[in-house]
Amino acid sequence: MKAPALFTSEDRERIGEAVRVAETNTSGEIRVFIDDRCGEDPLEKAAFLFQKLNMAVTAERNGVLIYVAMQDHRLAIYGDTGIHERLPADFWQETVQGMANRFKDGRIVDGLVWAVSEVGRRLSVHFPATSHNPDELSNDITFGGEDA
Repeated sequence: MKAPALFTSEDRERIGEAVRVAETNTSGEIRVFIDDRCGEDPLEKAAFLFQKLNMAVTAERNGVLIYVAMQDHRLAIYGDTGIHERLPADFWQETVQGMANRFKDGRIVDGLVWAVSEVGRRLSVHFPATSHNPDELSNDITFGGEDA
């Protein structure tokens, strides 16, 4: 899937910059995946993509994938095992709901930037940045069909 017209190059840059900024305060890694359709449970699809995108390779197992299926209006956030040991289960649902509320108002990019920032904020508490804080994963949005 090519970058939909909904996402201008400025939008993609804004989301990528939000990821970069969020990751400056945490050793965690955040990726955003935009799909067209999701023919299954979005959390299962996010888990599948998480593995396919090799996101489990982070040293602290603290990668997070924000998954959005635009046409189906389905969202999920999937975090690696290191995160689930430290963050409460309701954090994920609260963040998905906050993102969905912004989407309902037509603020797709704002919703993604907010979700990235919120995930980064929470990760920074449990996985603070260190003096050696490599950027282990791409900060660019992935669109269905690019890397999946």
